[in-house]
Amino acid sequence: MKKKALPSPLGGFRRILVEDFEYRPGPAGTLEKVLCYVGRDLVSGKTTKVWGPGTEDPGPLGPEDLLVAYQAGAECRARETLGWSAPHNILCLHAEYSRLVAGRAETIYKSRGLADALKVFGIRHKFETTKSLWQARACDPRPLTDDEQAGMLSYCAADVDATVDLFLKMSCRWATELEMRQALFRGYFVQMNDRVEQAGIPIDAATWTTISGRRLELREWFIRDLGFSDLFDGETFRRKKFEDFVASFAGNRWPRTQAAGVLRSDEETLEQMAEIYPEAGRYLELHRTLSTLKSSRFEIDPDGRSRCYVHPFKTLTGRNAPPSSRFIFSASKWMRSIVRPEPGMALAYIDYSAQEMGIAAALSGDEAMWAAYQSGDPHMDFAIRARLAPIGATKATHREARAIAKAVNLGIQYGQGIGSIARGLKISEAKAGSVKWAHQRAFPAFWKFIDQQLARADVEGLIRSPLSWGMELNAATRKTTLFNFPMQAGGADLMRLVLCRLVEDGIRLIATVHDAFLIEAPLNQIEAAADHTRRVMAESSRELFGGRELGSDVQVVRYPDRYIDEDGLQMWNRLRRALVELGEADPGLIAK
Repeated sequence: MKKKALPSPLGGFRRILVEDFEYRPGPAGTLEKVLCYVGRDLVSGKTTKVWGPGTEDPGPLGPEDLLVAYQAGAECRARETLGWSAPHNILCLHAEYSRLVAGRAETIYKSRGLADALKVFGIRHKFETTKSLWQARACDPRPLTDDEQAGMLSYCAADVDATVDLFLKMSCRWATELEMRQALFRGYFVQMNDRVEQAGIPIDAATWTTISGRRLELREWFIRDLGFSDLFDGETFRRKKFEDFVASFAGNRWPRTQAAGVLRSDEETLEQMAEIYPEAGRYLELHRTLSTLKSSRFEIDPDGRSRCYVHPFKTLTGRNAPPSSRFIFSASKWMRSIVRPEPGMALAYIDYSAQEMGIAAALSGDEAMWAAYQSGDPHMDFAIRARLAPIGATKATHREARAIAKAVNLGIQYGQGIGSIARGLKISEAKAGSVKWAHQRAFPAFWKFIDQQLARADVEGLIRSPLSWGMELNAATRKTTLFNFPMQAGGADLMRLVLCRLVEDGIRLIATVHDAFLIEAPLNQIEAAADHTRRVMAESSRELFGGRELGSDVQVVRYPDRYIDEDGLQMWNRLRRALVELGEADPGLIAK
């Protein structure tokens, strides 16, 4: 095959190794058996094929070498399993392809597996029609025949061939040193994030098994105990009864769908209305609980830990997107109470305080918004600035005013217009307009920043984060997406930077949750580990956002306590009562 000239940053590597392993997954995030290996050095043209690789690395990687793979986390895990050299430089084509198609609306760009990327670039895989069969055979514990071994090695080699073609097609995207460094950072994050996924979250397995086994009874119990029996007829949601329920406390101040004119009952609407009406908050918890009981499929490995692939770079802004049915922290908040540290261990949940608003203030350089962020309650601060509440007001004394201010603060960051804000809060457009105007008056530098970002994106056809996660604009790109992009993508940059540094520093990071980190340490070391994590979070925010330091809060959970989310405590206690009434043991507030 004739060599293709590579951009200068790629030409600076001693070796460019494109590789693939086939393996059989094992329990607890391990690889039970690495079946075979194929690697091709694009500089020398040498191809290495090994069946049943052992501990001897056929070509140890050094600091001048580049590892290229589609799902680089899997290849790094295989190398670690075999005791081979760890790569110094990683180019993860899945991350780069995700960045390339972010924002593209066509169906062909929705899935991001290797086969999907090959299809977009017009590359044909030699095993295109039998790829799924070979993947299934790799997971099958039966011994492979000699013919199957030869076939598996050929399939692995075809994966490498396809990955090489994809790499060459995409190589123009790393034409400068800066683009190459940014791509290598994303590859490094994939390697570090895989270690976090492997660590797993410690779970009270006995309690989850009980909950899982009594799903139907618990569903009926929660509906009845929360007083919503009229809203359901078996599995059927009775919309007319929901209308009656809403009218009893909100009158006609509840948003409706534009098409059918029926009351909205989606989670986003419920969250917004729960800020104003406690009754809506009660129904929101039921809504989340029923969803959790119906769809949750948390897998608990033999070591008592839950693990799942968190789909890095899946969102438009480059954030992780773990499935709510498999990731405990994406489920209803009371479910987090099945998380518990192991004997002798402790957990710390450390989250950024109002991350998006802090980033908005930092990126825009708006001093008034930064002061609001540092006040400790930026939504109450804005309610006072907008004259929705008097000086000295608090969340307790002016709940509705704060809810309006919060909806406007967050709605504006998502690019909501006056009409949308008014419909969401069921206030007049005149009042919504006056509050939005108050926001523009209070935070003029923020609005100037947003205008500049939108104008630049319109000219360049691209919008970027501080670390250059980019989203291309097209006819389907919504203005609301562009409004929110700098904050969300900046937050994603920050989370990746902190994750890498924490793993480097030896902190046992076991999960990230949007703007939070869950760490684990022995009982006598958890305070020091939490303090170190907060320092890294603060230092990273200063580095990324021009010296602005984002604050953080910490919650420590020590064995034998279980994790308790205050927002889910009431529902957890209901669950305890439900299990007792169903004849099961009370899981308690302290894990048994």
